Amino acid sequence: MELIGVVNDARTALNGVNILLDEIQNGDGTLTKLMQDSVLYENMNIMVEEAGRLVENIQEHPNRYLQFAIFGGKDKGFLSSKDEKIVKKWVKDTLRDRMD
Repeated sequence: MELIGVVNDARTALNGVNILLDEIQNGDGTLTKLMQDSVLYENMNIMVEEAGRLVENIQEHPNRYLQFAIFGGKDKGFLSSKDEKIVKKWVKDTLRDRMD
């Protein structure tokens, strides 16, 4: 009796796989397009490779991509560049003193 249940479960699973394969082969979803359109497939591969290189570059050179501003961007005109340098130095010195 247990063998019949296993066979029925396997038959159900195979039917599900067949439905999925049919939808991939005859459907119009993303997976179907990727499998049938070689240009789209190649473009996706290139995009993934470039994204990987970008992540590596960000990890190696975070200052190129991430900016730190105490009082916002320079275009706000809240502080003169001289005053901004003084405040940045004070913050760095204060943080360094707290870390020591």
